Amino acid sequence: MNILITEGHTDANIGSGALVENSLVLLRDRYPGANIRVVAVYPEAFRELYGVDSVPDPFEYPYKKPWLRKLAWVTKTILWMAVIRLQVVPGMTSVRFYKSKLDNYLWADMVVSVHAERIKEAFYIDAFYTLFSFRIAHLLAKKVVLFPCALGPYGFGTRFLVNRWLRNVDLLFTRDELSFKLANETKGLSPNKIIRSADVAVMQKKIGSAEALALIGCSPQDKVVGISVMQWRYIKGDISPYSNYTAYVAEMTKVVDRLITEYGVKVVLYPTNYAIRGCTTEDRE
Repeated sequence: MNILITEGHTDANIGSGALVENSLVLLRDRYPGANIRVVAVYPEAFRELYGVDSVPDPFEYPYKKPWLRKLAWVTKTILWMAVIRLQVVPGMTSVRFYKSKLDNYLWADMVVSVHAERIKEAFYIDAFYTLFSFRIAHLLAKKVVLFPCALGPYGFGTRFLVNRWLRNVDLLFTRDELSFKLANETKGLSPNKIIRSADVAVMQKKIGSAEALALIGCSPQDKVVGISVMQWRYIKGDISPYSNYTAYVAEMTKVVDRLITEYGVKVVLYPTNYAIRGCTTEDRE
């Protein structure tokens, strides 16, 4: 069996790194001997870390580029997406135009998406590319699996795309109750395809206690609480008073202060993103 893991990012985002690593563990356990390939923004990370075949994401996102470059990229991307859609028909085994964009999908028997949370209004542009990929894989008669993800909230445009293309998945694992509810409300998506699950990151392999404490500068006597943090840059992040960066920092500060003053613990803040290895955001500050 050929398994294509799609929408990997880079290990410089700790969540994306865990998603790919643990998806590899689960798939290798379930399908021993399968050929596995990872599509990622920074494929070198996963080749180095896990010895897996890894290739560049076909969308080649223009992160932090000038708006004119982004406009040109969108125009070019919409063009090749349209050309590929016109070429794709059930049973096809090769393609003439934009061959490199589709080769990995043609190679695969099963496509496993590990994007985790792109199908929502905050990422409505990314949702378009993600759901389009599901549609293409479905037309090519590939099994399509969406690993534990968060769905929504949706705006008008995202809801339209979801109702049109999310039905093309064969299995959809949700990692929270709201996502499970939204998945069951999707038009044309059978409840038999929707599975309650946990975030695949909980499968992360543990390291020894001494090594872990040394990494975070703590002693065995410390009572430790670890919290991952990030500097949000989400589109439409100010719609709700509880969905913007200022509110996020204020609420997290209250939580940390309470943990320290009331429970006497040492709090370790873990940056989610590092601006290295293909990652364009930085959370250490």
